Amino acid sequence: MKSIATIISKKLFAWPLLATPAVYMLIQFQSGSLGNWEYSDIQYFFGNTAIICLITVLCLTPLKQFFPKWSVISALNAHRRAIGISCFSYASFHAFLYVNQAAGPAEIVRDFQQPGLFYLFLGLTGFCLLIPLFLTSNNFSVKHLKYKWWKRLHRIIYLAAFILFMHRAFGEREDFFGTILMFFPLFVLEGIRIIRNVFQHLSTETPAKKPLLVPVWNDEKFFHVDKIVIESDQVHSFYLKPVEKFNLPNYKPGQFLTFRFDIPGQEKSVVRCYSLSDAPGNDYFRISVKRIPAPRKKPELPPGLSSSFLHDHVKERDQIKVLAPNGNFCLPEGRNLNKIVMIGSGIGITPVLSMLNHLDKTGIKSGSDIWFFYGVRNGSEQIMKQHLKKVAEANKYLNLHVCFSAPGEQDTLGEDYHIAGRVSLDLLKKTLPGNDFDFYFCGPGPMMADLAEGLDAWGVADERIHFEAFGPSTVKRKSAPAKAANQFQVKFDQSAKTLAWTGEHESTLEFAEANGITLPFGCRMGNCGSCSLKLVKGEVHYPTAPSFTPEEGYCLTCSSVPASDVELAT
Repeated sequence: MKSIATIISKKLFAWPLLATPAVYMLIQFQSGSLGNWEYSDIQYFFGNTAIICLITVLCLTPLKQFFPKWSVISALNAHRRAIGISCFSYASFHAFLYVNQAAGPAEIVRDFQQPGLFYLFLGLTGFCLLIPLFLTSNNFSVKHLKYKWWKRLHRIIYLAAFILFMHRAFGEREDFFGTILMFFPLFVLEGIRIIRNVFQHLSTETPAKKPLLVPVWNDEKFFHVDKIVIESDQVHSFYLKPVEKFNLPNYKPGQFLTFRFDIPGQEKSVVRCYSLSDAPGNDYFRISVKRIPAPRKKPELPPGLSSSFLHDHVKERDQIKVLAPNGNFCLPEGRNLNKIVMIGSGIGITPVLSMLNHLDKTGIKSGSDIWFFYGVRNGSEQIMKQHLKKVAEANKYLNLHVCFSAPGEQDTLGEDYHIAGRVSLDLLKKTLPGNDFDFYFCGPGPMMADLAEGLDAWGVADERIHFEAFGPSTVKRKSAPAKAANQFQVKFDQSAKTLAWTGEHESTLEFAEANGITLPFGCRMGNCGSCSLKLVKGEVHYPTAPSFTPEEGYCLTCSSVPASDVELAT
C-alpha cells in the first residue's frame, strides 16, 4: 500500500492521469475514430469529466478525516489543487463547445431566454463560481489573501457543486437518476461528516481559561538516579526516584522539572529545567537530555554546561536536587482531548512525548483525531523509535509521522521514517484534514516561530496554539497593540548600560537579552530564583505572581517589568 501511495504522490503520476480524457479525445478526433459520437456527446463527455474531478476533490476531505492512516488517500490529497485545476479546464472545454456550435451570440441569447433551458443559467452560474477558485489555486493567493480568507473563498465550491448537480440533472438529457448515482458517494461522505462533526461539537466542552499551575512543593528535594538509558549517541534518559519515600505528584503532561546542579569549577549552583518525557502516574520522574555541543559556527565556545555534566559525571545512584514539576505547557483538564496535533522537533519531542504517553495511558477515545509529528535529522539521532511505533500500532485514532530532514543511507522510507523533510506549515496543510485542532509544539526557535506565525495565518485561533521554548524565547504570541507605556530608564551596573524601557518586552530578562546583555536565568517562569538580581534603585511589577519569593531588595528579572526608573546590580 505504501509503495502505491509513493507512486501516486508523484506529480508525474497526477498530471498525465488528469490529462488522459483530453488526450483520448484528441487522439480519437485526429484518427477519425469518433464514429457515432455526436457533437453533443463530446460536450457531454467533457462536462462529465469536470464533474467527476469536482466530486473527487470534495470527497477527499471526509475520506482524509475518516481514514487518516490510509497512505493512498493522503497521496491523492496532495493533488487536490491539480484535480481542481483539471475540473475547471474540462468545464471550460464543455462551455467552449457549447459556444462554438452556436450560430452566433444572438442564438446564445435566445437559448437563455427559453424557459425550458433554465439549466443553461445553472451551468453558467456554476462555471462562474469556479473561476475565482481556479484563479486563486496557487501559493501566491494563499499568502496574500491569508489562509483564513482563502479558505472561506474556496468554500463556494460546495455551492458550485450543488448548482452543477442541478445543471446536469435537469440538463438537455434530463438524467436525474444518473446524476444522483454520480453524486451519491459525495452525499454519503458529507452526510456522515456533518453528523460526526455535530456529535463531536456537542460532546466537546468549551475550554476554560487555563489557570497558572503552581508547584507541589516549594523547597528542593533530593532524588537519586535510579536508571540511565542511552536513547542515542546524544540523548540519555534519567529515571529519578525520591530519596525520601513519598508519592510523586500527578504532574501535568508537558511540565518540566527544575534542577540545581553543584558543578565542579562553578562558583554558584547551576539551575536548569528539563521537560518530563513520560506520562504521569509512575513511581519515577523521567527526563531525556541531549548533550549540547559547542556551536558549529563558534567551536571556541564551551559545550552545554549542565547537559555535559549529566552525560559525563552523573551516574546511577547519584543524588541531585530537584524542584517540583511546573510549567503551563501541558494538556488541559476538564475537556475532551479528541482533536490534537503534537509536534516535537529534535529534543523538543520530550514534552509532547509526555502528552502522547498520557493519552496512550488513559486511552484515546473512539472517533478522536490525534496527530503526532516528530522531526529529526536521521535515524542516528532518532529516539524512542520502537516505543513510538508500538503506541501508534496500539491506537487506531493516532496518526504518527516521523520526518527525517537529512536521511542517512541506512534509513528506509516507509520503515524508519514517513516523510523526507522538515516539519513545516506546508506539511501540516498537506497532511491534516483541516486546521480544526489544538496545536502543541516544541523544538528549535526558528521552527517554532515559523509554525506560530503560519498557524495564525492559517486561521488557527490563538488560544489553540501552544508552544514551549527552551532557553531565550524566540517565539512571540500575537497580541493586541500595546497601550502607550511609560518610558523608564533601566541601568545594568556591570555592563554600564542605561536603556529605555518602553513596554515592548515581556520581562526585564528578555529586555536585557534583546539588547545584548547576558543575565543569569533558570526556569524563566519565576519558579527557581536563578535570575534574582539586587534592585539597587526603583520598583518592579510582576504581571503574574512568581512562585519563588526573592530576598528583600532583590527581584526576579524573568517575570518582572520596571514600574519606575530602576538600577540592577548585575
